[in-house]
Amino acid sequence: MSVLRLVFCCVLLAPTLFALPVTEGPWVGGVTSYEAVIVAKLSTPRFCNIDVSLDRDFARSTTFAEVRTDPGTPAEMARFRVSGLKPNSVYYYRLRAGRDLDVHNDGSFRTLPVAGELASFRFAFGSCARSDSEGGAFLEIKYQEPAFFLHTGDLHYDNIGENDPGAFRNAYARVLASKTQGALYRHIPLVYMWDDHDFGANNASRLSASRPAAQMVYREYVPHYPLPADEALAAQPVEDRPVSQAFSVGRARFIVLDCRSQRDPADTVDGPDKTMLGPWQKEWLKKELLAAQATHPLIFIVSSVSWISDDKNSGDNWGRYAHERAELADWMVGQGIRGVCFLGGDAHMLAADDGTHNTYAANGGPGFPALQAAPLDNTGSIKGGPWSVTPQTPADNEGQFGIVTVTDQGDRIDVLFQGMTDSGREKMRFAFSVPGSP
Repeated sequence: MSVLRLVFCCVLLAPTLFALPVTEGPWVGGVTSYEAVIVAKLSTPRFCNIDVSLDRDFARSTTFAEVRTDPGTPAEMARFRVSGLKPNSVYYYRLRAGRDLDVHNDGSFRTLPVAGELASFRFAFGSCARSDSEGGAFLEIKYQEPAFFLHTGDLHYDNIGENDPGAFRNAYARVLASKTQGALYRHIPLVYMWDDHDFGANNASRLSASRPAAQMVYREYVPHYPLPADEALAAQPVEDRPVSQAFSVGRARFIVLDCRSQRDPADTVDGPDKTMLGPWQKEWLKKELLAAQATHPLIFIVSSVSWISDDKNSGDNWGRYAHERAELADWMVGQGIRGVCFLGGDAHMLAADDGTHNTYAANGGPGFPALQAAPLDNTGSIKGGPWSVTPQTPADNEGQFGIVTVTDQGDRIDVLFQGMTDSGREKMRFAFSVPGSP
């Protein structure tokens, strides 16, 4: 009898390892040299903390409380802004509520090199995975251990055409429930920008009925960098604020554009008033480019659709917005913007252009290179072009993504693009360099 009482007491005193069930996530994003954002959903509303440590066994850890910024966010959502971290360092994290730990969903991430300082790094990018995908590309990206994974759209293909927040929450839940995707997003920082199928229906625009729900749930669920439009357009409804964002890694600047929530429908007659970005985001892009030009020799502009395309192309790309593309090209040439590389999604292919076909400015510029990487898990398609490097589509049941290696030599920065398959095979290679002085 005494032995039974002793066992019973031990059970009561031991931490409850299953009392903090995480039903979705966690996933990590918004990572800088010193900060990270981690988001998870619990099965029931419960205020919890997160332990973050340089030690895998959490021998020395720092605990952070939840950050609740929007009273409309469901109480089950737990969001953390982790700060005071060391640059270029691996951290481990776990959720807790009192003595209760969730031991099944621990994660890790590496902080970025110091912004503005000489640094070399690798990142992965890609787009287009079927809903509920368990594709092997996600595990291969995790195996490659990039500094971050840049998802350029079509996180799922639910094609939600209604203003239904629950439908978007369910879509994110199924993405995070995927064994391959869940493992990647717990351990590799994510930078995610939607395209049409995960923002609304096919070829969705600002007129999509799904826009308010998509905007609201993105802010609830996704770990992201600060959204400049939320501050600049705070007086406007959330659906009028693009989720564009920007961040730096060493001497490279990344400008991530929202090419869906502000765009006019693609079949609108092209002209001075037709826009992909909307007035505020276009001016924000120009300000970002001017600021980056003074400090960053290398600038990545990220779009969910391809930049390279003639103005007669009927595909979903910048060719349908040729007037605005020419306006931006002329402006970049006039301002002397250099060191740019364009990253695109949507097209289910690996492709690259060395700038030969990027001649949309009046003087034939701006001539910067463009890279495409997809699909993570879908069938092949070729869009845009012409491309100086022949596009590569996937074989049956094959996933594709890109690995970009940035090597800062001081006097120049070398960029290597490798188009990869889900088995780790290199399928395409393209390289260029930019001067090391801004």
